[in-house]
Amino acid sequence: MAVLHALANGVPNLGNGLGSDLIHQFQSLKEEDRHEFMETNPEIIALHKELADSGESSVSDDLSCENHYVCLTKSGKDIVELDGRRKGPLLRKFGLKGDDILNDSVSIVKEYLDREKESGNNDFAILALVDKS
Repeated sequence: MAVLHALANGVPNLGNGLGSDLIHQFQSLKEEDRHEFMETNPEIIALHKELADSGESSVSDDLSCENHYVCLTKSGKDIVELDGRRKGPLLRKFGLKGDDILNDSVSIVKEYLDREKESGNNDFAILALVDKS
């Protein structure tokens, strides 16, 4: 679900690949309607169930989860953080000079790593969604 949120909120031109119809529907909604769409859309629910059931891992009866996902993405010339616990995007850096946000995101990611290290939590992962070209 975190990847779906990242694609839907952070990729302006996704093209016509797998799931693009859902993403285009999502992107056409007002910001305040997007959360409900993600939670109630039958296609998303079915796709999520199919993917969740297709793995080989055994699933515990205890479904509590300590993991939380945020997304750093470009918005115009700024880097914003998308976090499902917030009402909207959080401006993290402004005035980017180019299209590559990687170098400008490093300091933000370092903040996360430092915070997690100080708390004794080593459960941190990074996923980059990049153009294959």
